[in-house]
Amino acid sequence: MYPDLPVGVFRCDGNGRIVEANGSLADLLGERSPARLLQRAGHLVRDLIVDREDRRRLLKGLRESGGLRDFDCRMYRRDGSTVRVTISARVMRNSSGGIEGTLGTVADITGRVETGLALERAEADFRSLFENAVDGIYRTSGDGRLMAANRALAKICGYDSPDELLDAMNDPVSDSGRAPYVDPARRNEFHAIMNRDGIVSDFISEIRQRDGESVWIRENARAVRGRDGHLLHYEGHVEDITARRRLEESRQLRAQAAVSGISDALLICDNSGSAIFVNRAFETMLGHDQTSLARMGG
Repeated sequence: MYPDLPVGVFRCDGNGRIVEANGSLADLLGERSPARLLQRAGHLVRDLIVDREDRRRLLKGLRESGGLRDFDCRMYRRDGSTVRVTISARVMRNSSGGIEGTLGTVADITGRVETGLALERAEADFRSLFENAVDGIYRTSGDGRLMAANRALAKICGYDSPDELLDAMNDPVSDSGRAPYVDPARRNEFHAIMNRDGIVSDFISEIRQRDGESVWIRENARAVRGRDGHLLHYEGHVEDITARRRLEESRQLRAQAAVSGISDALLICDNSGSAIFVNRAFETMLGHDQTSLARMGG
């Protein structure tokens, strides 16, 4: 009976007794041959189904509808283990309308179910990581609409929840629908780098929180594209570096205060040769302050 089909095939008589089965069904249920399968106790297809409620639903479906498709259940194997399958079957009737038997197929979906469960676990793990991450995480559409954000990003931006942040950022009326950079030019710089490179790394900016306070952030983002190169969305990671930034500024101020009062002239330049710091002795010696020296260097 259908020896070359990769799925199990069976035929039952009018009493539900299995009278034919192919080799694929025998293999699936752990039997060495179809004949050994037919010898299993009861010879009834329902006795091979693990769950009693599934047996009842199977028989009810056949009786009331004359057939069913992709009926999900577990079946017993010879060694007592179980296998996840789908059964599709239809009732065969004689010329007078009486039930002559049932013809059906059985497909092993264990791998499919396990893959689905693994995906569900992976999605749950990712969701937990996303929601509980210390740093902010977001996803935006190609036109800049905020699609997803975690609780950490909402907190960085001064909102009580991700939903509040999404509502504010996607509000077509409010100006908050644009990235809240204190310096508006930073938004354009961010997009220029993204459009050129497809990735933005260590992008440091000052942003405005919901209550008007400002914080410093470090942002990393990338463009996510489909196989055809079409832009799907952007994904980004935001770190609040306000405390670190203010500590660095405090150290710089203390260092400047320490060297400003020394009697020797002191000049510090960047790699381009522009003055980034001069002390009072240097200003007195040349008659120029740091601002005018920077203009001269430029």
